[in-house]
Amino acid sequence: RVLDVMVDVFCFQINENLHISEAAQQWNVLQAMLRKTSTVIQLGLLVLLGMAAFAVPAAMLDYLLLGQGLSVLRLLLPHIFVVLWVLRIFVMASTVTAKC
Repeated sequence: RVLDVMVDVFCFQINENLHISEAAQQWNVLQAMLRKTSTVIQLGLLVLLGMAAFAVPAAMLDYLLLGQGLSVLRLLLPHIFVVLWVLRIFVMASTVTAKC
């Protein structure tokens, strides 16, 4: 979320000031920060994606093995929340990528 705001602030500053020479330097710094951040969180995102990829088949298997009632669905809520949380993280990351 912070990276998204940083890109928005940069765009707002460009619209207000319109100094291309300063903007080029600021954009280079912002890109360097985005690259460094993406390198640092890359492994964490891979782990989260693996966890979500494991949670979906595990939840489906639990649902099939334990029965198909609403009580089983309540037991699967942690799986569902993990997958939705990981999906939200990747959607937020993609918004920054789309802006750049």
